[in-house]
Amino acid sequence: MAHNVKCKVCGLTFDRDKEDATPVGGRRYAHTKCVGENYEPSQEQQDLDKLHAYLKNLFKGQYNYIVLNKQIENFVDINGYSYSGILKSLIYWYEIKGNSLEKADNRIGIVPYIYQEAYNYYLHLYIANQLNADKNIEEYTNPKVREIRIKPPSKGLPTFRLFNLDD
Repeated sequence: MAHNVKCKVCGLTFDRDKEDATPVGGRRYAHTKCVGENYEPSQEQQDLDKLHAYLKNLFKGQYNYIVLNKQIENFVDINGYSYSGILKSLIYWYEIKGNSLEKADNRIGIVPYIYQEAYNYYLHLYIANQLNADKNIEEYTNPKVREIRIKPPSKGLPTFRLFNLDD
């Protein structure tokens, strides 16, 4: 059975059973001679691999590569999202916000609705880290707590109004 694949480096199609092939990420292969020692996958490919690894872990046995990859490509092509942005928005939605997977139906259709919210969250986190990067945490100690005790109000004896029947 022929396993024809396209070399990721040179772009030529070859049978990976007949020629030396090296896996270069996911289900992709390249000629061993093309890969050599200095092959580094692009940052975009690394981000896509991280995204698929996260989705595989998130959806466990219900992971559908074809459907999820189609959604990811639509988000990238139509909406202009990045792979790392999609990954961070999913992390934000499911891990930080703590939402459940019940309504997800093993899809990532929530991404367009939460992308900007996740972007703002990570932007504020980045700004806070930049502002506090040069500060030494050990310099800041907890302030001394001064305990103030207020005496509870005491019930005094009830005073009766004395009145005069002649008035």
